[in-house]
Amino acid sequence: MSYFISNLLVLHCAGSLAGYYAWISIMALPFTVWSFCYQKFKIRIWCPLCLVVLGILWMNFLVNCLHGIPMVDITGLNLLFAVCLYLLPLLAINLLCRAFYGNSKMVDAQYKLNSLIANKDIFNALLQKNEKYPVDKSVSSVCWGNKEASDTITVITNPHCDPCAALHRNLERFLERGGDRFCIQYVFTSFNEELSVSAKFLIWAYIRNDEAAFLLILDRWYKEGKYRKESFFQEYGFEPDRQVEEEYARHYDFAMKNKIRSTPTILFNGYKKPEEYMLEDLLHIV
Repeated sequence: MSYFISNLLVLHCAGSLAGYYAWISIMALPFTVWSFCYQKFKIRIWCPLCLVVLGILWMNFLVNCLHGIPMVDITGLNLLFAVCLYLLPLLAINLLCRAFYGNSKMVDAQYKLNSLIANKDIFNALLQKNEKYPVDKSVSSVCWGNKEASDTITVITNPHCDPCAALHRNLERFLERGGDRFCIQYVFTSFNEELSVSAKFLIWAYIRNDEAAFLLILDRWYKEGKYRKESFFQEYGFEPDRQVEEEYARHYDFAMKNKIRSTPTILFNGYKKPEEYMLEDLLHIV
């Protein structure tokens, strides 16, 4: 392809280099003999496109013979210009082919990876290699999505944790796409006694509101409330009671007894989610 592109450039953009075109066409003839023999004797398969190219090369040679083959100057700027016209398209096409081939390999690798990720047997094998935590509805009543679903995603979260805020946004999108298939369970904890009141506030908000209202409060908390917690508590009239304290105690005890020291921690049916999988991958597995 680069050969023919270069010929067009020489003939239409640099007519003074037509002599180089004629001699390069002659230099290409040995390739035609090699290609013909390779197809006939080596692979024993004829390539129609290759044969067309060979025919064009021989036609070029015959036309040049009929019109006379001019002598060319093999020194000076004309030679340098001719070399550039033939080399640059070759390099450009080579780079484009490499980029296209590399992208094709990436697409193929991604397809194979997605096939592995979507394989439920592989997911279950990796899942069951991880530690299983004794989690059920008695650990936390803070649940939404499909509370009767057979699959539960438990999130141990900290109200003042930025990655927890990002995870919460992902969970909302996750529920929009397949929320009727999962129960989402939150276990609120705090590694600082001074900040435990924030966890109690979110438990209080869950107990006193329906699911939609609670999720709006949770969104506001992560966006602004955690930065001005006292005024945020006053805005909603937060007053912890015995029910809130008992619920928070179960959350805190679960985190402490199971030595959970980082948030967010995601469990799927009690097992810690394999690091190789993203939350969204569960939509294609379960």
